[in-house]
Amino acid sequence: MGYNDKILKTLGKIWNDHSFILLSLTAISIFLFLVCIPSYQISHLSTNIDNNTIELADLENKYRATVVQILGGVAILITLYYTHKRVIATEKTVFLTQEGQITERFTRAIEHLGSDQNNLELRLGGIYALERIAHESEKDHWPIMEILTAYIRKNSPNDGSAEAKKLIEKGLEISIDIQAILDVFERRNIEHRNKEVRQFDLNNTYLKGANLREAKFNRAKLSYTKLAFANLSDANLSKADLSGTDLGLADLRGADLRGAIINKRTCFTESKYNEKTLCDENIKQILEQKGIAVEF
Repeated sequence: MGYNDKILKTLGKIWNDHSFILLSLTAISIFLFLVCIPSYQISHLSTNIDNNTIELADLENKYRATVVQILGGVAILITLYYTHKRVIATEKTVFLTQEGQITERFTRAIEHLGSDQNNLELRLGGIYALERIAHESEKDHWPIMEILTAYIRKNSPNDGSAEAKKLIEKGLEISIDIQAILDVFERRNIEHRNKEVRQFDLNNTYLKGANLREAKFNRAKLSYTKLAFANLSDANLSKADLSGTDLGLADLRGADLRGAIINKRTCFTESKYNEKTLCDENIKQILEQKGIAVEF
């Protein structure tokens, strides 16, 4: 609590304890300022002014009007001050209320996201609720992105685990909830996206056949991620880590691969490109060494 707040709290306590006395003193002070003081001032001036009752009364009224204006100005300043304090207090209350609502919505959305695997509708509801919070709240934007990427890493792995082997053996494409999250990434708030300083971590994930058209995954961590058959047309993959990434039969037409990190295990087998695909010379050379025709 600041020094000014302590003073205001003390004054408030004094007012609550002695309001009748303070009101009485205020009334007496106003009476003195409006009646007694002007009369007293005129009585001292009357010796230097012709004893004209009308003139003296008029001068007294002018003194009184001046005092009223001064008191009115002080009252306005006091009113403005307390109005300002009330506005600040109201804004603080509204902010705390909104924060409480966001926290409640956030908690409920997380519960829905972690619901039983057989309840797809509830999980989708949680995903879209988190998307809305991330769109509204800059503070919660990145934590929500991290929660959603963690959900993908856990539920669609490509890390050699039993679950990952099951997905690969069945040759399945990604589930509806995983695609919904990828769509959320694409629709994220532009202002919040431009302020992102960390990278999406989708290392070792299974994203076969994912629709990532126009995805903004620059500097993303996508090493050893299965993106075979994925639609990455017009996607921004500049400076992304594609070490060991499977891009076989992926649509990379119009994609930006400039500065992307690749290695010998990065797979480009039968990937699609066109003249709008952007990449560095070293990537072109690696593709040509793999026997992949490069026409861009």
